[in-house]
Amino acid sequence: MSAQPKKKRGILAGIFLVDPWRKLLALGLGFISWYYVSTKITNTKVLLFRVTPVRAGKAEYNANALNIPVPEGFVLWSVNGVPMEKKPKVRILFQGPHNRMQKITEYLRLAVLSERLTKVSKGNLRIEIKAEDIVVPQDPGLNDLVKEIVGPDGRTPAPLVLDFEEYLRKVPFVLGKGETRVVGTACPEGYEIDPDKGIWFTPSQVELSGPGKVINGEILNRPLPHRERLLEDFLLHSDARVRRSPTEGWEIVARLGLSTAWIAKGVTLFPAQVEAHLPLRRVPSLINIPRLRIPVEFSGPGASNWKIVKDTHPDRPVIVYVYNKNYWWRVINGVTLPSRSNKEDKVAQEKWVLNNVRLMVNVSYLDPKKPGEQSAYIHWVLLPYEKDVLFNPADIKVEVRESDRIPVIWSPPAGKKGKGQGGKG
Repeated sequence: MSAQPKKKRGILAGIFLVDPWRKLLALGLGFISWYYVSTKITNTKVLLFRVTPVRAGKAEYNANALNIPVPEGFVLWSVNGVPMEKKPKVRILFQGPHNRMQKITEYLRLAVLSERLTKVSKGNLRIEIKAEDIVVPQDPGLNDLVKEIVGPDGRTPAPLVLDFEEYLRKVPFVLGKGETRVVGTACPEGYEIDPDKGIWFTPSQVELSGPGKVINGEILNRPLPHRERLLEDFLLHSDARVRRSPTEGWEIVARLGLSTAWIAKGVTLFPAQVEAHLPLRRVPSLINIPRLRIPVEFSGPGASNWKIVKDTHPDRPVIVYVYNKNYWWRVINGVTLPSRSNKEDKVAQEKWVLNNVRLMVNVSYLDPKKPGEQSAYIHWVLLPYEKDVLFNPADIKVEVRESDRIPVIWSPPAGKKGKGQGGKG
């Protein structure tokens, strides 16, 4: 049993100790061959990099990108004619020894020398970049491996043409009602968009910053509808909160930012969001009270001296609308708490209307000296109602049917004759 371990040690000793010089020579020759291949055999790679603008003097660069340090007051507009909004890319050919080329991957951080872009000015907005202008900032030892900028085929040399544009700051712009689009038609219950009013904004004037070609050429000098709206869409939905403006009436307010189309073109907005006010109007509900008629009365100084022309209906049919049905049920039922049942009680509704709604002719607008009958305008009024403090008279609307005018005639007080009625005066 003791002979077996000795045999194993003999085999291992033979591998490492028998003829050691020859083995060392073979190992040395292998290393020399590997070193020769790694340093003398040339490899070539063509890699695709996105072009990314960075602030001049920035210490950090984006990976998998050719970083362009943009001078202050300018913006990179296009690369080889491809606008930056379309995310242009560039192919670069690397060449060098095998051992060094192992560090060349698609995650490399490349940059154009800042000194190469110092010539950018208002009168010189196009710069042509060559391979020797491209460096590896975080590993300068790889700079000499950048051999060529190539075209789409990956073989033919092609210069990199950078077009810059002046960057404008804080250009004033007045927001018009068409700068957003209302998306959706589901207004909150009881409301609809007011077609007689347009969207308005707070603040009404903003400041735009961005490339001069966009600010001047595509926004300021191109009015709607010949360009994209400036603001994002106004999303309208049935759960939106309705509020009452002190000056503009009912409205929905939303905070809107810049449209993504303009953001992609390098435009910024100050303030970043504005309040968009969408005007609404209330939609009344019809109260079904068949054959409801209300007598016409006179009001104003001398009202008792006016009469409705003979053989004329002294009343008018009316239609009643309400803007808040919940309050309406409470009013006609004489309760102050929400009713569990909103059942239509036509008798109670008709009784309430006859007791509280009046059709009036204001005689102040009539001329007692005018001979013959006159056509008087009929308006409706709501009598003071105090049973429900929550009841708002504006929640009811009355529509006069057949005609909102009625023929009337002046009748002088007893014992007097008016000139307008054939008297001698």
